[in-house]
Amino acid sequence: MSNSLDYSPAIKPKNNTTYDRHSGLPFEIVCLADGMEMVLVPAGRFIMGTSEDECKIIQQLMEPWALGGFVYQRIDRQWFRPETPQREVYLSPFYIDKYEVTNLMYKIFCMATSYKPPSYWPGGDIPPGTEHQPVTNISWYDAVNYAQWTGRRLPTEAEWEKAARGIDGRLYPWGNQFDHGKVYYIQPYVASDLNNALLRLELTRRENNLIVDVGSYPDGASPYGVMDMLGNVWEWCQDWYDENYYSVSPLADPPSPPNGTHRVIRGCGSHFDPERLRCAYRSCAKPTQCDDSTGFRCALAAESTLFA
Repeated sequence: MSNSLDYSPAIKPKNNTTYDRHSGLPFEIVCLADGMEMVLVPAGRFIMGTSEDECKIIQQLMEPWALGGFVYQRIDRQWFRPETPQREVYLSPFYIDKYEVTNLMYKIFCMATSYKPPSYWPGGDIPPGTEHQPVTNISWYDAVNYAQWTGRRLPTEAEWEKAARGIDGRLYPWGNQFDHGKVYYIQPYVASDLNNALLRLELTRRENNLIVDVGSYPDGASPYGVMDMLGNVWEWCQDWYDENYYSVSPLADPPSPPNGTHRVIRGCGSHFDPERLRCAYRSCAKPTQCDDSTGFRCALAAESTLFA
C-alpha cells in the first residue's frame, strides 16, 4: 500500500452525545476524514448464529412457495449448517459506522489519495443523484484501503452480527417479525405476497432502482441505531469465510479464520432470496470481486485513548 494511504484522522465525540456509564465512552462519535457517524456497541455477550427452532421457523416461512407451485430451492437442515451451532459470544466494546460508506465519502478518499474510482462512475465521477447511496463495485482490498485511510478497519463477522441484532438473538434488526416497510428489498417475502397488489406495485417500483440512499428506512435500525444492516447492499467483513467455523471458533472476540479463499459478506443485497434476509445469514465472495450489490461499513475498537 502506498504512503498516500497512511492517514490517521481525528475521532471526536458527536455533539450532544451521551456516555456509557460503565466504560465512560461516548455513544456516538464522528470520523473527521469522511464525516461518518459511528455508534458504540458496548462490551458483553450476544447470541450469535441460528438455533434449531429458528431453522424450523425459516423452513416454515418458505413452505408456501412450494405449496404455491413455485420453483424454489430446498431448504433443509444442512442449508443452515454455516450458521450453527448457535452460541453466546463475548465481544469487547467497538464502534461501527451508522451507515454504509457512500459514494460521496468514497470520492473524498479517491481525491485525497488518487485512488482509482469505481468502474461505474462515468469519467471517474459520481453518477448524479447517487451521492448518498452506498458505494459499490469495490473489492475487499478497496474497502480495507479506505478503512485504513480513515484510521478504521472492517468489522469482524461477529461484530457485524452483534451490531445488527443486539444481544437477544432476534431474526431481524427490528425484532422477530418481518416488516416490508423497514428494509429495502425487491423480492416477495412469501408466496402470499404475490396476492398483495400494493406490495407488488411497490416491489416492482423498487426494481428500477436496486439501491437507495443510506438511512432511507430509519424504522429498520438495529438496537444500537445502526442503519441498513439488511437489504440495500451486501457488506464486506474482515474475516476469511469458513462454513464450519462456528463449531471451533473462540467464544470471546473470535478472530478471522487464519486463511481461506473467500471473505465474509453480510446483510444481503436488495435482490436476493428472502430466506437470506436475516441477521444470522452468512455468505462470502472472493476478495477481488467487484459488483453492484456489495458495499461496506467500517468499525473501530472502542478505547479511551481515541479521545486523549
